[in-house]
Amino acid sequence: MSSVHIQNISKSFGKVEVLKDISLHIPDGEFVSLVGPSGCGKSTLLRIVAGLEHQSSGRIRINEDVIDGVRPSERNISMVFQSYALYPHLSVFDNIAVPLRMGRLNSVQRLPVLRHLLPGARATEKSIRDDVEEVASLLDMKHLLNRRPGQLSGGQRQRVAVGRAIVREPHAFLLDEPLSNLDAKLRVHMRTEIAQLHRRLGATFIYVTHDQAEAMTMSDRIAVLMDGELVQVGSPDEVYNDPQDIRVAEFIGSPKINVFDGEIRSDGGVDLHGVPTGMVSDAQTGPAQVGLRPEALRLAPLGEGLLNGTVTHIENLGAELMVHFANEAMDRPAIIRLDHIERHGLDVGKDIEIDFTPGAVRLFSAAGTRVPTEEFMEKQLVNA
Repeated sequence: MSSVHIQNISKSFGKVEVLKDISLHIPDGEFVSLVGPSGCGKSTLLRIVAGLEHQSSGRIRINEDVIDGVRPSERNISMVFQSYALYPHLSVFDNIAVPLRMGRLNSVQRLPVLRHLLPGARATEKSIRDDVEEVASLLDMKHLLNRRPGQLSGGQRQRVAVGRAIVREPHAFLLDEPLSNLDAKLRVHMRTEIAQLHRRLGATFIYVTHDQAEAMTMSDRIAVLMDGELVQVGSPDEVYNDPQDIRVAEFIGSPKINVFDGEIRSDGGVDLHGVPTGMVSDAQTGPAQVGLRPEALRLAPLGEGLLNGTVTHIENLGAELMVHFANEAMDRPAIIRLDHIERHGLDVGKDIEIDFTPGAVRLFSAAGTRVPTEEFMEKQLVNA
């Protein structure tokens, strides 16, 4: 397997710039997800790596080899598409064997009758059968090899598409939203299968998705794209707990982060709707945005909370509740995540008070960039 280097890639369609100076190094064996909303350029970037699109500027390297201008078939990269792209008239075995036959047999030997008669073709065909059966065993689908795609479920078709990619032993695997056609239950199951497959193969995976749950549960690192720009790259924990842009904070996490109007005072204190949060910042004074994850909020006794509001909606998810609340100062309702046992006495229309620890605050400038903060300590008053 190999590392992939994406260096200063830009791409324009006419006057529309869809990728803006993207640079990303993916080490050998890493699972990286390109995630972002529809239209952010993630699939275009994947197609450029595969050679299906040509960049306007920049270069792609596999290990130390520049592959710009190399035909897609010669890049030794396997791609799994959203639509699976299986041949409906071929069996599962023949669908998986297609890339091997194209690479190991000449045009005459690939003819269905002759490949079983010609001595050289027979030996090659046996090696192909061995390789296909090995991959089928890896994916637990040897019993499906004689079926056609029309006789398979969505998850089984996905396995066939992945098997066809694996059998080539490529430098890297590119997966373009491969689970989007599956139902919710099967998507969860296939997420686990793909993650386990990556661990078994130790291969380089580049995975495109707009589903942040897929990116969070499978990836070693997540690369977040917004409006053609690479906004942040980091582990799932880093991107979730330490977002460097408010767009990242709002995109990663379900339900998304609560954002409140804030202010950095002249003494450095950070206020939320005029209430001190317990955090200070050296950033420029003025309006700011205070982010708090739903699980960072907690109910407080009446008269002791930092925020107050009225319950507008309750989402009962069984083990937990998503309680929506609002007050006159909020532009939109906020959400607090509670354990089910905390529901006692809660109902729509009830007034509640909310508290949070200062360290849960994620502060952003009015423009949306992350602002560094630290927790206010009493000793700061002594040293002042």
